Amino acid sequence: MLNKQSWAVAQDNVIQFGGEGIMVRNFNISNDGQSLTINSIPSAG
Repeated sequence: MLNKQSWAVAQDNVIQFGGEGIMVRNFNISNDGQSLTINSIPSAG
């Protein structure tokens, strides 16, 4: 529920919190032609 509307959520999304920070993979929500997608940028080291 977001803004009192149901949104579809990608089933294979991952959000991890740990000592190195936050890692997000394939976080995607969508509703009625709108979507929000978040993916972490891989670290260089």
